[in-house]
Amino acid sequence: MMPDDGLQIWTAKMMLDHFGEEEMGNVLLKTIEDVAADGVKTPDIGGKATTREVTEEICRRLKQLA
Repeated sequence: MMPDDGLQIWTAKMMLDHFGEEEMGNVLLKTIEDVAADGVKTPDIGGKATTREVTEEICRRLKQLA
């Protein structure tokens, strides 16, 4: 999990859960985890990507699922 950008996006997952959209929240969380597992991480957790690059990759993958 990414400390900054991932956690901010994770709050969206929590909001989705709160509004009864658990399935979409789970899709969002899995996407965050997959991006990190694929090595797209910020330097603070051993990666080389910028926050923008991580966020863009998460968004790109979510768009592919739509």
